[in-house]
Amino acid sequence: MNAPDEAPSEVVSVPDRRWLGLAGAIASASIVGIILSGVSPLLSLNLERQGVNSAWIGLMGATPSVAVVSISALIPLIIRRIGAAPSLYAGSGLALAMLLLFPVITQIPAWFVLRFVTGLGLGLALVVSETWINALALPEKRGSVMGLYVTFFSAGLATGPLLIGITGSEGALPFLVIAAVMAISILPIPLASRSGAPALRDHAPIPLRQAFRQAPVVMAASLLNGAIWLTAMALLPVYGVRSGLAETQALFLLTAYVIGNVGFQYPIGRLLDRWSAPLILASCGVVQVLGALAIPFIVDKGALAWVILLIWGGFLGGAFTASMTMLGREFKTEQLSGANSAFSLALEVGGLVGPLLAGLAMRIWDPHGMLVVIVAAGAGLAWIALRSPRR
Repeated sequence: MNAPDEAPSEVVSVPDRRWLGLAGAIASASIVGIILSGVSPLLSLNLERQGVNSAWIGLMGATPSVAVVSISALIPLIIRRIGAAPSLYAGSGLALAMLLLFPVITQIPAWFVLRFVTGLGLGLALVVSETWINALALPEKRGSVMGLYVTFFSAGLATGPLLIGITGSEGALPFLVIAAVMAISILPIPLASRSGAPALRDHAPIPLRQAFRQAPVVMAASLLNGAIWLTAMALLPVYGVRSGLAETQALFLLTAYVIGNVGFQYPIGRLLDRWSAPLILASCGVVQVLGALAIPFIVDKGALAWVILLIWGGFLGGAFTASMTMLGREFKTEQLSGANSAFSLALEVGGLVGPLLAGLAMRIWDPHGMLVVIVAAGAGLAWIALRSPRR
């Protein structure tokens, strides 16, 4: 077993309260996950009911990624200027204000503006939370901490659509409920702030370009992870329907995929504290390839398909857990805001490009073209991980 090589961690924190700070930051980020996965179907269903062209609905879905890409370079500067906790308040408050405006301003062009600004706020809140968590994590427990974070964040992502299913998508109620959940995400911030805050204001943040040069494997892994994740989220139900499944059964494929993300992360995080992170990342890439190759043969096999999808989705989440752990090991605390912004930028670019390529591939080879893109991304993930020094 190889001991992980850690960058020094500089955190303003009382050691015995560190876990309270982590709990607060993880709770806040997990609730943001509910908003991320709840707002998208809510807006899509509203636009569909109004007869809006599917291309515009797709553009609305891509707007948050465009927002994160546009603000990535500014996030480290914002954090340095006002501090971690105020940045978290600012991002969450901005998103909350926009959510309250959706049922008031109902013109579709205005919704694009509101969606963009909501994406800015959520992107800022998420980058700050992830920076906070990575900075507070003890070096010898970093993998376990990131595994816990991804577990709860994935649970939040799984909860958002369920919440919209309960409230329905019509009228002001679902927007008010989502806004209330967003307000709840602010409540753990004081706990996290009192228990320990990353020292991010005393040093200039690392430029995004330098972050990409310093940790190319981590950034490439983030890009490929985003491509696979968003491709599966967008097109796996479509693949199921085109393979002959009923719509409900096709949606169950995605449900199993997401549940796998929730269930596998803490065990993978424990392994990251004991074994080589690049080796685990490479294993996650190999599972993406094998899972995509298996799907055509088991997609209509009921319980067997669920088991394969649980494993497939779990190891995709594991790739995110591994790359986040590697991020914390590569950078000092004062560099994490810039490094995490670069990481998020790569993830969002992958999330924009992956579904686009997969959609084009499905037009060429219907429906299996999507799987070709995932196989290529998974193989690329394994290849770059194996080329990384296993320290």
